[in-house]
Amino acid sequence: SPVTLGESMDETLRKKVTEDMLALLRSLPGDRNTSAMEETVTESRNFTAREALDFHLIDQMAPTITALLTEIDGRVVIRQGKAFSLTDLNEIRHILPSAQEDFLALLINPTFLYLLLMLGFYGILLEFYNPGTLFPGTVGAIALLLALYGFGMVEFNLLGLALLGLGTFLFALEIFTPSFGILGIGGGIALLLGSFLLFESSSPYGDIPLKVILSTTLFTTLFFFLIAWMAFKAQRRKSHTGDAL
Repeated sequence: SPVTLGESMDETLRKKVTEDMLALLRSLPGDRNTSAMEETVTESRNFTAREALDFHLIDQMAPTITALLTEIDGRVVIRQGKAFSLTDLNEIRHILPSAQEDFLALLINPTFLYLLLMLGFYGILLEFYNPGTLFPGTVGAIALLLALYGFGMVEFNLLGLALLGLGTFLFALEIFTPSFGILGIGGGIALLLGSFLLFESSSPYGDIPLKVILSTTLFTTLFFFLIAWMAFKAQRRKSHTGDAL
């Protein structure tokens, strides 16, 4: 049945999509129960495996892949007007995802994306705090770009991302213009709210576990408060250069 993720579909478009799906089902090869197949679209009907076999929606059932290959050995199928015989089905080869596919699958994981984004924020801010170090800035820039690429492939809440950016900005202000914790606390609150709003619990990609959100927010807040405290101490330190008095 035609469904959408988050976007509404008007009646004309829904009817068009429904008719397209019905036409696709009617075009499937083999002697199948067309009316029962159409009910899966028009009435959102579901069938168990046994019901599908009884209603002639499937050809057969098999408990294992090996049993299936044994049962269909020698069967002739028609594809694009040509007959093909299924023979020599004794070898089973498992095709595993490539390294690139594994990496892309990791990039659409909400928890990994969230941690990658935070790592990017850490690296960029540390580079601004201590210019010339290069390593934090390089790692942060790479992590931030990968995170943005991943966000382009999944559904996320723009307000949540904006709150994460605001929280990081407030932490940066706390480091460079100490406010005795006011900006840092505001950054922690913005970070916590943004983490909760970034992905919805109903998202097909999943959401971020609560323990990850709480531990990341707590660590980030303490981390930047430590940097701000070190920066404050450095500003109050007496100068050891110039004329001796």
